[in-house]
Amino acid sequence: MSSGASPEPTAQPSPGPSSQHVDLQARAAAQAKDDPTSAVRELACVPAGRIRLESHTLGPTLRPVLDAPIQVLEEWREHGVRSWLASWSGGAANWMAIQPEQILESLGAVIGAAPEHVVVRGTLTENLALALRMLGRPREDGAPRPKILTHELLFPSDADAIDAEHDFYRRDITTSTIRVTPSLPRGIFATDDFLAALERHQGEAGILLFEHQPYLSGQVLDMSTICHFARERGYFVIVDAAHSGGVYPLDADASGAHIIIGCGYKEFLTGPGALGWMYANMQDLRDIGAWFPRGWWGRSPESRFTFGGKHEFDRGALSLQLSTPSPVLQSMWAAVLKCYRDAGGIQVVHQQAIERGDLFLDRLAQHPSFGTRFGVLSQRDLRQRSAEIVLYFASAQESARLFAWLGKPDDGGTAVDADTRTAYYDQREGLMRFGFHPFIVSHAQALEAADRICVGLNHI
Repeated sequence: MSSGASPEPTAQPSPGPSSQHVDLQARAAAQAKDDPTSAVRELACVPAGRIRLESHTLGPTLRPVLDAPIQVLEEWREHGVRSWLASWSGGAANWMAIQPEQILESLGAVIGAAPEHVVVRGTLTENLALALRMLGRPREDGAPRPKILTHELLFPSDADAIDAEHDFYRRDITTSTIRVTPSLPRGIFATDDFLAALERHQGEAGILLFEHQPYLSGQVLDMSTICHFARERGYFVIVDAAHSGGVYPLDADASGAHIIIGCGYKEFLTGPGALGWMYANMQDLRDIGAWFPRGWWGRSPESRFTFGGKHEFDRGALSLQLSTPSPVLQSMWAAVLKCYRDAGGIQVVHQQAIERGDLFLDRLAQHPSFGTRFGVLSQRDLRQRSAEIVLYFASAQESARLFAWLGKPDDGGTAVDADTRTAYYDQREGLMRFGFHPFIVSHAQALEAADRICVGLNHI
């Protein structure tokens, strides 16, 4: 399909009960019978008459996540400052232990990391800025680290963090960043795009930063191959997993990354304003002489109120905390991570997301204008798929009209919430992004959403 303007839309019949459609419905029903995420999905906060497919952007949440901060505020009302320690509140509250006792092990299980390598802290871009500062420390001879290697189509906040770091060291922003260019159509990267650039710029660049799932494309990159190749050539490696963390088995400890960052408000479903998360391979960071921040909450609990003397770091990545954390926001993380445990873990979540995405794609492929008027940008290879499906449209204007119709359908049917953008590789095309987190979306709803798109294409 060319990337030019779309053909004039023609009226298409509404999807009927074809044998293929019936087969998909039967498949969805069979898969739903063995769905281990169904009990968690009953806790989803989704209004009637809507299908929420925006977990990849600013997603919905779950009832326990909404209830958790209310409990914390009630504890605050009842116990005040005594809520921080169980020994002070008579065991009624113990905010100081929320992260070490309720978060670290469960978060480590979701991202594939030992508990001592993970921490919930800050926000996504703040954590990236910290990661760049930790790994950008000048060498012992005082020479600054060389250039940063990243890729084109980087999300603006990541690009801004890189520019700010160059500016701090008074480096030329325009020449201090090297960008990998995608070699495949519509901005899709091949692994070799990164490997060739890492080989070519060895010695010139010292830090590699890339998005595990680049924004808008829905493609999941081969993190392990890229990270290990980079480390073998002396790079320090930072990975932004904002769009894959929570729905894709990251296997962080085996990935080869020095630092991985992510957020809570996307696929982790912890709501707007949620704390970010950070994976830091602490032993690797010590071995390479990384710089570590110092803050009073990053001290060992025994030394937090010790005035003067040497800073004693808390254990593991907890040492990367700075100021007093919010028990309200941490409680939301503890609540959602329990849902991952109840559902059977990240492998189950990923498998269930793939099942829903496949139903969605297989139904859309039955539409007469599939491949001409619109197509699929996301990869079918399971290694390059998380919970996000991206469609491209030959006309950006048509994509925008469909998005508006899905949010408020003219025929009064079920509304579908998603996300739309003008294509980053060609302003004439449009993109629409859909998230299929199984805690929010059922198999039947994945099919229904595809049906709504087919109906909407006939209306716009």
